[in-house]
Amino acid sequence: MNNYVFIIDTNKQPLKPTTPKRTRELLNKGKAAVFRRYPFTLILKQEYQPKGSQSIDKFLSEQPEILKKIKSHGKKPLADAAAVNSTRNQIFEMASNTGLLIQAGSVALAKLVRAKSNLPKAHWIDAAANSINEQPIKLLTHQPLLVTCKGQGNRQAVRCNSSGFPAITVKKDNSGKKVVNVMKPKQRYTHAKAGDLVNVTLEKDRKHVKSGTYTARVKTPTLTGVEVKIDEHRISTKLFNFIHRSDGYSYSFANVLSI
Repeated sequence: MNNYVFIIDTNKQPLKPTTPKRTRELLNKGKAAVFRRYPFTLILKQEYQPKGSQSIDKFLSEQPEILKKIKSHGKKPLADAAAVNSTRNQIFEMASNTGLLIQAGSVALAKLVRAKSNLPKAHWIDAAANSINEQPIKLLTHQPLLVTCKGQGNRQAVRCNSSGFPAITVKKDNSGKKVVNVMKPKQRYTHAKAGDLVNVTLEKDRKHVKSGTYTARVKTPTLTGVEVKIDEHRISTKLFNFIHRSDGYSYSFANVLSI
């Protein structure tokens, strides 16, 4: 981030960092002011308006050649989409000639079967309603298990504060001079990781949480234990047992359907 400058809007919300050249332009035109010296941060004097909210004619008013090219392409049909739509039936026929059991569904078919079955609209019901014989279906469950991919969370390059800026530490050296350093990425631990579901035992009352056994997810592993969130309060403890180790997925049940 050495070649970029932090910038916040009039409500002090962080925006995408900008370049030093753009920084000088904003300061010279009086559109921004210096909010903080370290890390060097600008604050806008006017409300930020995303580029996407402007019309294409206004956005490319200074580039008429590009505007003309874009408008000429906008009138042409989407060749790729047309090619897919015209060949998907041929693809299905070729796949059927392999001798394997091939089934295909559509949105219209799912809606037809769902209407015959008197079922409400839901993504998982549409997936089950793609019946090629167009017969009503009967659900064996009213509350399916939802599995969502969350990843392992290993891409954080630097620790950030609540405003989204790189977290810093200020310490004094031997001469008494203040030294500002950017905090390093979080240390990795092998005994636990964020997202693990654990049973936590508190032997004594804490400031905001009473003693007892609680079920919670690990927020941050510590050197000898874990830190969990109980009743909106972070609690650090060494006494815990695993219920489910985080595997990059979250598991939950959908709302019960009243059919």
